[in-house]
Amino acid sequence: MLARNQAAPPRAAYAGAEIPAVAAHDIATGRSLPDPHIRSRRGTLALEAPALALQAEKAQVDIAQMDYRGAEVRMTTLVARFVGRTLETVLDRLSVLTRSSFRLTEEVEQVRAGQIDMQASESMRLHAKNTFVTSKVLVKVDAEQIHMG
Repeated sequence: MLARNQAAPPRAAYAGAEIPAVAAHDIATGRSLPDPHIRSRRGTLALEAPALALQAEKAQVDIAQMDYRGAEVRMTTLVARFVGRTLETVLDRLSVLTRSSFRLTEEVEQVRAGQIDMQASESMRLHAKNTFVTSKVLVKVDAEQIHMG
């Protein structure tokens, strides 16, 4: 349905959704809105198409709760920042490839694994106020020189 008030710009309405055609006008408040808006008065706005393309100089999305289901997500960006209280990831495999990595943990960091293999091409340093190396069966130290103390 297309509805038009002589004082307001044309707008299209279908099943409770309003799509202003030129400039937006809030019917409830009588206020003119600066840009076109799509508003659903029944609580759901659905978009369905074989492909969806969005393009903008800037975007802001405020969503209280979001569920995403899909086969794959690809993201290409110069900088990505994630700020939050908790991040939980459940995966079969995690691969991270980077030129440089820095991680800072203020309290406790724990790793539980069947085997851990760490390798450095130049040097490796473990330092703490107290360092403990324990084993149930064997501790092996192998090098051309071993300095203790």
